[in-house]
Amino acid sequence: MTYPVKAARGTASATAKVEPWGLADDRRWAIVDDRHRTVDVVNCPAIMTITPHVQADGGLMLTAPGRRPALVALPGPQAPRIAVGSADLDLSVAGAPDVDAWLAAVLGRPARLVRQDEPHRKPMSADDGGRDGDVVSLAHAAPVLLTSIVSLHQLDRWITAGTEPAPPPLDVMRFRPNIVVDGFPAFAEDSWRRVTVGDVGFRASAPCYRCAVTLIDPDTLARGKEPLRTLARHRKHGNRLHFGIWLVPAGDGDLHVGDAVTPS
Repeated sequence: MTYPVKAARGTASATAKVEPWGLADDRRWAIVDDRHRTVDVVNCPAIMTITPHVQADGGLMLTAPGRRPALVALPGPQAPRIAVGSADLDLSVAGAPDVDAWLAAVLGRPARLVRQDEPHRKPMSADDGGRDGDVVSLAHAAPVLLTSIVSLHQLDRWITAGTEPAPPPLDVMRFRPNIVVDGFPAFAEDSWRRVTVGDVGFRASAPCYRCAVTLIDPDTLARGKEPLRTLARHRKHGNRLHFGIWLVPAGDGDLHVGDAVTPS
């Protein structure tokens, strides 16, 4: 799965190219407000109504319920640049007044698109398991996030235990994974140090710690107490709640749905 625009909806695909900073086209764009702060799911759940579609020329088509699509050209070398967020990322401003107006109508606030043209310039933090030379897209911590369907099912069982009527199962999209695996015991991924998917190797850099993004249903945008309440009971490590693992590519290659997964 890839999320071309950070915090917007993701899309599943049969294949994905792996690059040093993550999957191709994953989180290379972001939406910022009029103070150059990144718009995220917690402060603006409506961002999850936007589905980005990467075009052949590298630009985007944005869709949202009840709106005409908006086309966004890939920023050229002369595009203005702005510093975004506490990391002072130097990003290209994308779009045009009509795209800005489209975003404002969907999100209910002034907004514009920016793009990371040089992902090799954003180092991965050592706090998240990064080493010298590790780089990352606009993803929060690491190039790739892996979760397990079996682990998700176990989490669902914990949530529904003793609850009548049982709530619906959690959508894996709440956790915004890139790679979803099956066929391993619940939370076996916690102990993985390396994993090969198809022909592509990865280093497991750290467990993924979870935040309030997971509380928001990606379809209804309703906010609840799960899964963080249950993760706090079963998956708390220090002051963090773990679900999934972050991965750093050991090389380039292509992933395919159905690839063999070999951990070590």
